[in-house]
Amino acid sequence: LLVGDTGVGKSRLVREAASRLAAGRDVVVLDGRCLPYGEANVWWPLAEALYGLCQLEATAHPDKVRDGLWAATAAALGDDATAADLERVAAGLRILVGRDPDADGRDPARAREAAVDAFVTFVEGHARRRPVLLVLSDIHWADPDLLTLVETLLVRLARCPVVVMATAR
Repeated sequence: LLVGDTGVGKSRLVREAASRLAAGRDVVVLDGRCLPYGEANVWWPLAEALYGLCQLEATAHPDKVRDGLWAATAAALGDDATAADLERVAAGLRILVGRDPDADGRDPARAREAAVDAFVTFVEGHARRRPVLLVLSDIHWADPDLLTLVETLLVRLARCPVVVMATAR
């Protein structure tokens, strides 16, 4: 966690560190930023990171998002994953990015659990094959649910090559 006043270069330092860590290596980089307003999705920083990894715009058609998340999930979990595992994780990631087709009928607590489990499983799948770097900017604006997810991620994947870099004021 890099803490400092506005304008001291936290973001630039983290970008440079991330660039050097990933340079010439097979590293999965997930990069998202917490927003002070305007985004109702508490998971937005992770959604933004997933959109970037899948090379999708946040405004992409739902079918394109579904297909992109499915492909990213298949890449993360590998060939030995069952179709049921792929569907469970991809569905949880759709919840996380705010593209859950069953949102109206889903219990919010169960949706939150599915999203957390899916993201942790997704990162773990990648971490079995290569290091994962999660960069979260302006984490002082993060929703408590996002911070809990990051804590869960760090606890469950303590022995995996996962690094979380965050900036805050």
